[in-house]
Amino acid sequence: MPFTALAIMAGVAAVVPLLFITRLPAALRGWAAAAVPFALFVGFATMLPGVAAGMIPTDALRWVPSLGVELAFRVDGLSLLMALLITGIGAGVFAFSGRYLASHPRQGRFLAVLSLFMAAMLGTVTSDHLIALFVFWELTSLTSFLLIGFKGESAKARAAALQALLVTGAGGLMLLAALADYRRGRSGGGLAETKAAPAKSGERT
Repeated sequence: MPFTALAIMAGVAAVVPLLFITRLPAALRGWAAAAVPFALFVGFATMLPGVAAGMIPTDALRWVPSLGVELAFRVDGLSLLMALLITGIGAGVFAFSGRYLASHPRQGRFLAVLSLFMAAMLGTVTSDHLIALFVFWELTSLTSFLLIGFKGESAKARAAALQALLVTGAGGLMLLAALADYRRGRSGGGLAETKAAPAKSGERT
């Protein structure tokens, strides 16, 4: 299976062990939590020479074939830079949270949602399909809401989480409208092929 798809699946699969991370000694939780994002950082780093030489790795997995929707990923220079930032900084955040929240009873839940957030961000920056891009964007909105509102007993945290959800939700609606407008007169849903396709007569490019 292609690495980009595996990276996103790894972020999702890490949810289960992270939910039970409190069973580990507090001193080991940070290292254990950072293991997956650090491994993904190393994996994406191995793509640097090829991408620098002009190669653009692409992956595609069938999602809803009847609708022509697939989980397609494309790693160009900008996507790779963002993936390295997400996984590299993410590894540091996981390591810090593993120690900082060691005494918190819901530490596992926080780290599990953080892993989903990382996976959603990776999908957003590497997606090569319009519908998949929108889905991953909405997943980042939902997971960021859960992270910001982690301390649900705090009115301030709940208000901040709601504000973030409204802002990202509005951004998602505008993204959906922009994608729908961009697809007019073009076939397929791949970002690369959509960008290369000629616009219909009278449409600005």
